Amino acid sequence: MRWWARSAALFATIILLLFSLSFWNRCGGEPGPPSTAAPADSSTKRRQSQVYGQLSEQHGQPVFHWSHSYGQLFPPEEPYRPDGQFMYFATYNVEKRDRVKCISGPEGVPVTTHYELLPSRNGASSGATFSWVRDSELNEDVAEFSPANPVTIPVDRSGKPLLMLELQVSSNATVWADLQFRDTALGRSVRVHYVCSDLMIAAQGSDVFVGLGSSWSGYKLFIRDLTVDALKGLGGRGRNAPKLTAQRLRVVRLGVSGGGRLRQLRLASSAHAGQTVQAADWLLRHQTAAGAWTVPVERRLNNHMVLAPDWSSAMAQGQAMSLLTRVYRATGDRRYLDAARRATAPFNKDSADGGVRTMFQDKYVWYEEYPTVPASMVLNGFIYSLMGLYDLWRTDPEPAGGGAEAGRLYTAGVSSLRALLPLYDTGSGTLYDLRHVTCHVAPNLARWDYHVTHVNQLLVLATMEPNVTQFSTTADRWAEYMNGHRAPHN
Repeated sequence: MRWWARSAALFATIILLLFSLSFWNRCGGEPGPPSTAAPADSSTKRRQSQVYGQLSEQHGQPVFHWSHSYGQLFPPEEPYRPDGQFMYFATYNVEKRDRVKCISGPEGVPVTTHYELLPSRNGASSGATFSWVRDSELNEDVAEFSPANPVTIPVDRSGKPLLMLELQVSSNATVWADLQFRDTALGRSVRVHYVCSDLMIAAQGSDVFVGLGSSWSGYKLFIRDLTVDALKGLGGRGRNAPKLTAQRLRVVRLGVSGGGRLRQLRLASSAHAGQTVQAADWLLRHQTAAGAWTVPVERRLNNHMVLAPDWSSAMAQGQAMSLLTRVYRATGDRRYLDAARRATAPFNKDSADGGVRTMFQDKYVWYEEYPTVPASMVLNGFIYSLMGLYDLWRTDPEPAGGGAEAGRLYTAGVSSLRALLPLYDTGSGTLYDLRHVTCHVAPNLARWDYHVTHVNQLLVLATMEPNVTQFSTTADRWAEYMNGHRAPHN
């Protein structure tokens, strides 16, 4: 089921959106208002004139294929389905991005298949010295360790970077992993310690410390990418340090100390089903009574557009619905469907009242990624919200349930998009939003990465609305802008 991979990446994107979105503009991640006098050698000018490409051979002649963007177009291989893959998100590994500090221990995103069991049941093959005891509540054997009996488990230089740990703590416990670099330029090894603490992540020399939380009851499942945690902890080593990559690391040893019991201790190569389900559980835990997942910090687009903390985003709502409906289809658990239904509520509230809805010229409804007043009308976030509404509409089995409402919201949104899409076309690229219309400021040009996103989104929408040729023809024209084509002039 390849869609699990895309759903897992989708969840990571949602979390990145909710907890980091409001900082992107300050860090240069979002396009801000155009500079009125940018130097000729500025990064802005370089981005606008940059060319990417590669050489190939056609009919015996060298041909250079070039584009203004290194972003890739992903024409859909099949029509979009709410029970299928979510766009091209499987190509993402969000947790390795520089913007992500680390994966939270208590709220971590886990993965769960293709395991190598460590240690063996009797510990003989690994040299481990666990005491095996019967857990009366689980009615199964578990591995017990104590401060007087720490355990070290050798690993044969495993290329499997994912640690799955199901742990019950009786006294302060630590689980650690030794990773060795393939070369010595970065030092011989790094040890990652998972500690019972509210610490986020810290490093001391070649030791990285990741907090799992200070307390919990019963057994709790943690699944960690050892290489990501190692690289995040060691990331701040200066510009001239050799680049840290997961491919240069191998797990060579595991260990536990302190007091507690282990239900599972495994290494995995790749997995997404468990990650996706537990990701959906995160959404269940953090949805507000109003059906939203709010962003707890201020967001400032410009001096006219400022969002106070705890604002909602139509993009986050839509992507959460896309994830929840897929997990509902896979598990049959109605909690996920009910949460997706509740997520439609902000679409029926105006931005000024804490919702995500605005009206363009009192005629066209728009669902705001940033529900500012005056409206910002970001294009890519609006389209993501439509996909989430579509997924719920086509998933909800009850006519009187949330599906009918999602269908109404989706249909109204598609009608608005058809009417307003030409406003985002500059003849040489696209606009990120419509602030020049709503705020009477300079247009906010979409950088090429966002332009590629616009094209990919329209290609998917064209499969969702096969009778609307406007989406495919617009996508084709916008794709040509990446190759230097421009609209004709008078």
